Amino acid sequence: MNAAMTSRHKRWYRSRNLAIGLGGAAALFIAYQVYWAATAEPAPVIDYAAKLVELSESAQPAGENGWPLFVEASGYVDEVVAAVQEMEFAPHDEDKEFYLDFSRVYGSQSIPPDIEPERLAIKMLRERGAFDLLAQAAACPRAVRPARGSPPLFMNIQLPELGQFRHLAKALTASMRLEAQQGNQVQRIAAFEHSLALGRAAASQWTLIDRLVGMSIVSMTLHELRYELLENAIDELTGRGLLDAMDRQLPMPPMSLAYEAERMLLLDGIQWSFSDDGHGDGRLDLSKYNQISASGGGGAPGLGSVLESVGSIFLAGRAETTALTNEFYDHLVVDADLDPATRFKEGFDFATFQAELTYRHFFLNSLGSAVVRVMEHNDRCVAQIGGTRAMIAIETFRAIHGRLPTSLDQLAPDILAEVPADPTHGGPFVYRLIENDPNGRAYLLASTGVDQTDDSASAGPDDLEEFSYSPRGNVWDEGLDVLFNEPRPNE
Repeated sequence: MNAAMTSRHKRWYRSRNLAIGLGGAAALFIAYQVYWAATAEPAPVIDYAAKLVELSESAQPAGENGWPLFVEASGYVDEVVAAVQEMEFAPHDEDKEFYLDFSRVYGSQSIPPDIEPERLAIKMLRERGAFDLLAQAAACPRAVRPARGSPPLFMNIQLPELGQFRHLAKALTASMRLEAQQGNQVQRIAAFEHSLALGRAAASQWTLIDRLVGMSIVSMTLHELRYELLENAIDELTGRGLLDAMDRQLPMPPMSLAYEAERMLLLDGIQWSFSDDGHGDGRLDLSKYNQISASGGGGAPGLGSVLESVGSIFLAGRAETTALTNEFYDHLVVDADLDPATRFKEGFDFATFQAELTYRHFFLNSLGSAVVRVMEHNDRCVAQIGGTRAMIAIETFRAIHGRLPTSLDQLAPDILAEVPADPTHGGPFVYRLIENDPNGRAYLLASTGVDQTDDSASAGPDDLEEFSYSPRGNVWDEGLDVLFNEPRPNE
């Protein structure tokens, strides 16, 4: 009797029953989440390809679009290089087959004697109309590439013209040196401007790769011109022509626009790789992500898809991923509009942001330090633009007055509209007249870098090679100055 009564009065909410119930509820919840993750589909609604073109257009002046002309001109490079490669030229290096290399013309202090193939290629580019097309393209105020690539764009954009742009810019840079050597100043200025125009066209597009290639072309062109200015005097007309060319082709659109474009590319990837619950959230579809990443295609879900769906439950959802993406690019856009010295002291702490990301933020692996370092490349390019403009003005002043200016203040307003300022911090450049320089220079022109300190101020004439200058260095490196009138390398 007591046993029966005891049995009837057992509590239903005993520990075992609670554990079974909770376990069952958890299993049902997980099963639902797996089913939902496996069957829910992305619901892309924003045409980011069109928005990226609009962004590129908004960053440039109104007027004719020169992009098709740039592409047509650069298309001659492969044709000409292939034609020259088939000719019977002795190899530049006895241990290798013959190859065409425009950088041999401008890569060292002396021009090699065996550059007939490079001379011929430049001549063929001119005869086939590539340079005429570049003249037309450079006169166009904008260069807007049409929408391209299948979604998601950040995985499937093809940019074949960028390699051709860079190769053509090398041909133009080689042409600059050859024309300067022969005293053909009109063609020298044209080659200089056309190369800057190619860089400007690439940097005005909507990927960081475009921006990097554009900055690389501009920097290469400016380096070559500064070497030439150091090696041979120019006349006033040439100096003013070079300055006018820079005014027409530069500056490039602001770096903040490149980051806005990169944000759109990632947001496009999110809308194609995450499901949409209708309330701004969803799960990363690892199966779709992997399929798109590997081949750009889809396919019927299999066992692997189900297992991946289970894994996606533990990853950050659509809302969190979107919020972190926007937070990251919000910081970069703000930082991009600061001068490097201010950013060095007050800018976004990327290391801390990255340290807070975990395995859950699988999709944000692309937010690496390389994306941030593009800004440093941009700082370097902008510094080169400012330093080159100042150096042209100094040499133009020398051509007019037969002497160097004692101060950069003397360059304005006759040669430059304003006294040149160091873009790294907005203050003055380092400019000093010197004697007994081992490289024959009569002055030094440099950026003081982010610390705004002339680290060479106490050095004597015999120590010029020991200055803490970083000719190609990073203006973010504290304690380094960036020298602009750097001599051409020996090799």
